[in-house]
Amino acid sequence: MGNNLILTISNISNSFMEGLIFIYILFIVHLIFSYHPHHRLIPLFALTILFLLLAITLNYLFINSDVKILDIILDSVANSLLSVLYLLPIIFLMSTFMILKLTFRSRPKDPLLDLLESNLNFD
Repeated sequence: MGNNLILTISNISNSFMEGLIFIYILFIVHLIFSYHPHHRLIPLFALTILFLLLAITLNYLFINSDVKILDIILDSVANSLLSVLYLLPIIFLMSTFMILKLTFRSRPKDPLLDLLESNLNFD
């Protein structure tokens, strides 16, 4: 169990390639669901698929040559989702802190708003 936590070039490159595969899959999904007729979808889609295939091929050839390609994709997505889930509490704490900071800050005095308020008083 402790052997998996050792940082080696293989583990780092595997994590990097898995992250790339996950990001490219997310970008393909984004391109599909944000389609607009005025966008040039074909070049973006082709380049994203090219980079996805490149990441899968590099992962297959140099890191996981004994694993099936579909298993590489499945493991990449699963490990990336687990990493995002592990980071969610940190993201939640940071966003909560930022929202609290914005909520309790005092607004600076604006002379234009004061002028507007004084002109709206009809007394």
